[in-house]
Amino acid sequence: MKTLSLMLIPICLLAACKKETTVTPKTDTQSQTSSQTTTSQTSTTSSTSNQSSTTSGTKPTGTTTTTAADTIPDKALLKVKLVKDSINYDETILMFDHTAPRTYDVSYDSPYMQGFGQESLSSLSSDGRELVMNTMPYKAGVPVALDVNVKSDGAFALQVSYLKSVPADIQVIVRDSYLKDSLDIRANTYKFKIVKSDAATYGASRFSVVFRNKTH
Repeated sequence: MKTLSLMLIPICLLAACKKETTVTPKTDTQSQTSSQTTTSQTSTTSSTSNQSSTTSGTKPTGTTTTTAADTIPDKALLKVKLVKDSINYDETILMFDHTAPRTYDVSYDSPYMQGFGQESLSSLSSDGRELVMNTMPYKAGVPVALDVNVKSDGAFALQVSYLKSVPADIQVIVRDSYLKDSLDIRANTYKFKIVKSDAATYGASRFSVVFRNKTH
């Protein structure tokens, strides 16, 4: 029995040795590869984070160009004056209101009443009514006809005699269809002659006023 026991001891020891798990240490190459993989992942995460930060960050502020509005405020007005001399003259009023029609409207306009002066000046609504006060919506480039009449031949002038709340960049241009001429009368005087024997030199078909923003 002793002999059998002694023979079994080496066998048991050999079996125990076979059951032990052998752990193989990582080589330097494997360690470097693992380190590079970790570093690459960290770099990618950092890059993605930076891109996200850049995308979600504050956008550069650009320069904004502001264009002046081409408009005239409601109740702004001006007077156009027909002048023969310091004693003989007549005036018509042009007023602005965005709610007013261009046709005659008793709520906005005043009809012209012929006087006894040497000359008369009125403006016309779009439906041909002679007005001493013509209220209209502002529309750049749309002409307003002037009716100019006199009792005798002579030299005359058209000018702006009064302004209220009309922006400084709005031009008041008189157009002369007879001479094919025009002039901004906001700061100038337009001089002309009338010959009673020539109907084209006076009346409602020769002159008109156009409003225009000089910056547009």
